[in-house]
Amino acid sequence: MDTSSEEGFPEEVSVPGEEKRTEGTEAEVWDELERELEEPSRAPTWEPKGVGDQLLGEVTRKGRGPNGRLLEVQTPEGEKYVLWEKVALEDLFDRVKAGDKIGVRFQGEEESSSGRSYHRYRTALKKGERN
Repeated sequence: MDTSSEEGFPEEVSVPGEEKRTEGTEAEVWDELERELEEPSRAPTWEPKGVGDQLLGEVTRKGRGPNGRLLEVQTPEGEKYVLWEKVALEDLFDRVKAGDKIGVRFQGEEESSSGRSYHRYRTALKKGERN
């Protein structure tokens, strides 16, 4: 898997287990929320370099950043990547939630009938236990 140096910093995120926060004093809850907000994603952007490059993993965060919607994906090996939405991935982004497992494979660049070039992807989605 290739990455670029661009980092994702989600403004809004959904995280599995949000409803499982421990109950404590109100001050403890505010402190816990503040700590979560101070830990933005530092995962590198996943950028396929060639046909067949793929990203497999569990969505750990779904959010919106300066470049639009994003997913933070943790691979089975424990690495994290940010996947930015592209037109070809819009359906996946509409359906996926934190906790889901996804696969994204780059199938190459093609030219539309109007002469515009675009990237093609094949996607797979397995809903998480909570979804």
